[in-house]
Amino acid sequence: MWESWEKRKERSRRRQKREEAYTWGDILFDVVLWVPEVLALPFRLLYYFGRLIFKIFGYILEVI
Repeated sequence: MWESWEKRKERSRRRQKREEAYTWGDILFDVVLWVPEVLALPFRLLYYFGRLIFKIFGYILEVI
């Protein structure tokens, strides 16, 4: 009985160790998700900055 408990406990420990590890699949998944965001960020910032400038310019023209 004690041996079977030890075997189950060892299997459980191995499974937990495997699940906590950061695998190559996790790295690949992170890269696939982050690369498009990093590439799109400058264009998104330019878009929002341009909208802000045009809105400010429009408000200035309304006051004049």
